[in-house]
Amino acid sequence: MRKIAFIFILILCMTNQVSAHNKLITQDEMTNLADLTIESNLEIDKWQVTFKENMPKDRLLGFIKQFKDSYIDSYSEDENIIKYTFRNVQKNAGIVENYSIVIPKNSNYKPELISVISGDNWSEAVKSRYLELQESILQQYFTNRSTKFACLTTVSDGIIKGVYLVDLLKEKLQIQHISTQTDNVEESMNKKVIYGYTPSWQQKFTILGNPVNVNIAITNTTNGETKVTVGTPILITEY
Repeated sequence: MRKIAFIFILILCMTNQVSAHNKLITQDEMTNLADLTIESNLEIDKWQVTFKENMPKDRLLGFIKQFKDSYIDSYSEDENIIKYTFRNVQKNAGIVENYSIVIPKNSNYKPELISVISGDNWSEAVKSRYLELQESILQQYFTNRSTKFACLTTVSDGIIKGVYLVDLLKEKLQIQHISTQTDNVEESMNKKVIYGYTPSWQQKFTILGNPVNVNIAITNTTNGETKVTVGTPILITEY
């Protein structure tokens, strides 16, 4: 619960939102992370890019009609929200599209569109398709008020490879204002969480007066595996 609240506060503090409209994207945070992971001779276990934006209810209802014609859909409801979910699996491209439309029942909260592009492998073909799909999604559904979150995970058979990736990220992205937290999650695991700032990426938030837009989680287990999850500007997925 504390992590969810912390992430929510950081999102509210975020500045420099997505401004990729009306121009071709050839490189972004996700491709930067993927390129550096591959340069470290590590395989990408999974990756995910999320867009979020509050929108008028009428506009979202129009999207619901549009999505129903093309995607597998589901509906859920509780005492707080109505949620529509749409899914499209691009098997040939190795990419999954997910769209969620969240309509709060309390009028004090704003409806939201969430779009997630994800996959469990990476290649030049996947990269090309991802960039095309991202551009299409931004142009069709979002404005320059949207916020973007990118993350990837890699798992290696030793801590040295994971440390090399983190060191490479620090060097290539010129990460500054670095802070580290260590957490003994359970007896068999040790987790280190790193926060920092790179001038290479626009989105950021501020913690204790310092800009932050890089979040790295390193988990080492007793079986010798090291899991590294890297996200910007903050990790919003489980790690």
